[in-house]
Amino acid sequence: LFTSIYHLLTVTYCECCCENGTNRVCICHEIFVFESVTFK
Repeated sequence: LFTSIYHLLTVTYCECCCENGTNRVCICHEIFVFESVTFK
C-alpha cells in the first residue's frame, strides 16, 4: 500500500538593484515547486 502526498509550493524572491545611483529597480520571480512524498 502506497500513500502519496503532493505538495505545491510557491516561492517568490525579488532581486533589487540600483540604477543611476538613485532609482531602485526590483525584479520579482515566482517559482512553483512541486514535490512528491511517498510513504510505504
